[in-house]
Amino acid sequence: MKKPMPYKLIEVINYNYLFVSQQSEAIILDNFFGFLDCIVISPPFNSIKIPILPTKYNGETIFPTGSWRGTYFSEELKEALKHGYKFKLITGYKYSKIDLFSDYIDHFYQLKKTNIGIKRFIAKMHLNQLYGYFGRKQTLIGTININKSDLRKILMTKVVKTIVKITDDIYTILIYFNLNPDFLKSLNATVDMELQTEYKLVFSNVSIASAVTSYAPI
Repeated sequence: MKKPMPYKLIEVINYNYLFVSQQSEAIILDNFFGFLDCIVISPPFNSIKIPILPTKYNGETIFPTGSWRGTYFSEELKEALKHGYKFKLITGYKYSKIDLFSDYIDHFYQLKKTNIGIKRFIAKMHLNQLYGYFGRKQTLIGTININKSDLRKILMTKVVKTIVKITDDIYTILIYFNLNPDFLKSLNATVDMELQTEYKLVFSNVSIASAVTSYAPI
């Protein structure tokens, strides 16, 4: 998190499947900082011991060989070039750079290193949770307490995760917020109900979370 972070989106570049390898046109990546939608061409299976670029397949993260399409942080692609990967660039999202977190990280790392017990724990949480905060999902889970008489109404109108009985008259309900409208529409068609969702503002920044995730394997 002490490395340069994506800050402002400068421009969107249409590369139209421009081929980039370590030997040709690599300067295009050298002058780019941001995210790239591209076709990845890995080294042959028998020439790379451990594939280094991930992708999603059937809901899981895998590290394949061969060819596939994905969106990657530019700094990770620059590193992959050194190991024989090639790319056909489709679209680039170019960002400015900024040092967002160095002072923050140094401050709480020093507290973590020099304290024990609860102070060390709090400092550690400040370090670990900030990165996850930027990558959190838009879907939220809210907690409400209701009377038993309102339970049926909630179940008929909201998407409920958990029901906890507190007393004979009081229940704690966990409800989903910010559900995708298309998902909600299909769910309603399935159950023949009018389930609804409330929308609450979620502060996140997937570009920062993605950059940190990509810096780690580099």
